[in-house]
Amino acid sequence: MVGDTVNDIKCARSIGSRVIAVETGGCAPEELDQEKPDYQFADLSNVEPFLEAIEGLG
Repeated sequence: MVGDTVNDIKCARSIGSRVIAVETGGCAPEELDQEKPDYQFADLSNVEPFLEAIEGLG
C-alpha cells in the first residue's frame, strides 16, 4: 500500500499490508515515522528507490 497520511498507514496495517509512506500529504514526516511504515520517502521524484522498495516488499 502506498499512502501519504497516518490513516493510510493504519488502514494498511489493519489488513496486514506492508506500507510505503510518502510525505506529500497533510501529515508531518515525524507523524508518518511514528506509525513505522516499511519505507518512507519525502516524495516520489526519484523513482528508482521507490521501485526498489516495491521489490523489497515482494
